[in-house]
Amino acid sequence: MPTAATIEKALKLGVSESETLDLKREPYTDNKDWLKDVTAFANTTGGRILIGVEEDEHGRATAAPGFVPNGGMDQEIQKLNNWLRTLSEPDVSTSVRITAEEDGAGKHFLVVDVEESGQAPHRVTIKSEKVGRQVYVRK
Repeated sequence: MPTAATIEKALKLGVSESETLDLKREPYTDNKDWLKDVTAFANTTGGRILIGVEEDEHGRATAAPGFVPNGGMDQEIQKLNNWLRTLSEPDVSTSVRITAEEDGAGKHFLVVDVEESGQAPHRVTIKSEKVGRQVYVRK
């Protein structure tokens, strides 16, 4: 299981975003962005999203400030899981593991591991969109 030390190590190594890694400074507030990122990983080779990590213009990790969870980490994870279960078709939540992490300084992070799905392609179904269902892949 990943730990906050894993995030600090990634920072020291200067890891960069890739086909299997995405870095996010803040938690997702938009269900479409969340669903696009997760289903794209599930529809390709899988990957990891580190939330609470800053990146530079080249997609390289530069800082790990963490974030302040709005309503607590459990509520944040529940929100993300609910979006997966209700807005992906077929349900992609079984391919996703979200782990809450906290370092010794009280910084909060989320580590999202997405497995390549045997049920792909997963579609994003957001009713407010003109095109009802979209399929995303990671490049």
